[in-house]
Amino acid sequence: MDRCFHCVHVLCISKTGKCCYSPLFFRIFDLTLNDNRLDLFQELSFHNCCVLQVKVIVDSTGNSLLLSAGTDGRLAVWDISSLEEDRTIDPMGSLAIHQSGINSLDCRWVDIDSLQILSGGDDNALICSKVEIDRVKSLVQLLDQQKQSPHAAQISG
Repeated sequence: MDRCFHCVHVLCISKTGKCCYSPLFFRIFDLTLNDNRLDLFQELSFHNCCVLQVKVIVDSTGNSLLLSAGTDGRLAVWDISSLEEDRTIDPMGSLAIHQSGINSLDCRWVDIDSLQILSGGDDNALICSKVEIDRVKSLVQLLDQQKQSPHAAQISG
């Protein structure tokens, strides 16, 4: 069993929530705050490599998106708004953003369907990407990207 934890992200909804963490694949848990209980809800696999970062972001209508980033340099976007226990999901899309591992990841909505994503990686690059998210068509599209290499070593943190 893989016991390497690279990243944990918690999305709380009232007194229950979802907790995601990232070993070789990532697991989503039901988190109940009243009795400090974690129950495995779903396991998701896509990257076929070590997942280094996970991030949950909520859009203006209350829908939850999960971003996952791995040692393959790819960023995957998942719609986790309507997770069902016995139904697996695939990512809405993925983008090859870095040449290798993505160690740092943060994002914010810049308008109703566009995310600004800042990422840093093993390739010494700091990349700012603008991505369009179409939940209806289940589509992720890169709109713009700026890359800087300000470091002589990997970017992490």
